Amino acid sequence: MATAKQRARHVIPVASAQALLASPQVRLVRQAQYAVMFGTAASIGELLAVRWKHRCLNTAIPNLVVGNRICERHIPIATFVAAALDVLHEDGRRELGREPLPEDPIFAESQRSIDAARLRADLRVAGGLPSDLENHPFRLSDIRRSFCLWLRAAGVDRLTCMVLLGHRITDSGIKAPMPLERVADAVARLPLRFSKDGG
Repeated sequence: MATAKQRARHVIPVASAQALLASPQVRLVRQAQYAVMFGTAASIGELLAVRWKHRCLNTAIPNLVVGNRICERHIPIATFVAAALDVLHEDGRRELGREPLPEDPIFAESQRSIDAARLRADLRVAGGLPSDLENHPFRLSDIRRSFCLWLRAAGVDRLTCMVLLGHRITDSGIKAPMPLERVADAVARLPLRFSKDGG
């Protein structure tokens, strides 16, 4: 079992994530991708599968549907994620030469180059890679771990974090329902900002 010190090495500090989202040295489209990743804790596979039809804006609580039919979850859209999705929509419109269709992927073909090495390089360029993480072997799953620990630091309970991450939370393996309002309040506590004008 990992110690607290070992687990902490796998967390992207909030200040580093914010530096990444605000840096003019990182392409705006990649910043938007990171914002969606930071604000949903969706795995890269889940995000590559998300289509524009999964962005539910005409509901009481706007949300993004991630996962699959077996493990589908509705992640409330934080303000910074909404701004990032707008940037990705504009980029998709430019790339396609038309309005993106509901079946079109949110991460367009040219945007599918996110990996751990790119995350490290972008953190370094943005000035958000702390010296103690310089030799840390980043994985994209570090984003999910960071999301959870950022929420816990903001006072969100463990059960809500587990629901947002898509973990099974009952002995029978069936997810207990949780009101979308409760998870929306949790996501609203994420301490990140994003703007297409730079941070």
